[in-house]
Amino acid sequence: MLLPASDLGLITTHLPAHDGMIMKVKLLAKEAKDEKLIELLNKKVGIMRSHVRIMMDMLDPDKSDFEEMPGFDEIPQDQLETTTRGTQKMDRHIAMEIKASTEAMAKDNFVSA
Repeated sequence: MLLPASDLGLITTHLPAHDGMIMKVKLLAKEAKDEKLIELLNKKVGIMRSHVRIMMDMLDPDKSDFEEMPGFDEIPQDQLETTTRGTQKMDRHIAMEIKASTEAMAKDNFVSA
C-alpha cells in the first residue's frame, strides 16, 4: 500500500515519540510498588508496541493487509523488567505522569489521523 508523503512523514516523525514513551514507562515502572500499577504499565507498553508495529508495517509499500490492534486481554504481559520498588506515594505520581503523557500522545495520534 502506498501512503501519501504527508502520511509517511507523520508516521516517521511520530515513531521516536513512541520509543521515548515506552522507555519512560519502563523506567517509571522500576520505581512502582503496587502490583496493579505494574500490570497497567505492562499493558501500556504492550499497546504502544503494537501501535509501533502497525505503523512500521504501514511504511512497507509491499504490504497492504494490516493487523488490528489487539484487545486489552490479548496484550502480552510481563514486558517490564522491574527490580526496584518504590513507595505508595511514588506510585501515585507515576500513575498520574503516565496517564497525562499517554493522553497527550493519544491526542497527537488523533490530530495526526
